[in-house]
Amino acid sequence: MSASGSSKPRYMEKYNRQKLIGTGAFGQAWLVQSKADGRQLVMKEIKISK
Repeated sequence: MSASGSSKPRYMEKYNRQKLIGTGAFGQAWLVQSKADGRQLVMKEIKISK
């Protein structure tokens, strides 16, 4: 959680989610675009159980 209290992690402020690529047992893969230079990357979001 970021310092502002939102549920969006701080590192995600650098990227725009474009589309969901896939899902699996451990999480999801997203196509994202860097706000700094426009590069497209794949980011994997992993579920962590408490």
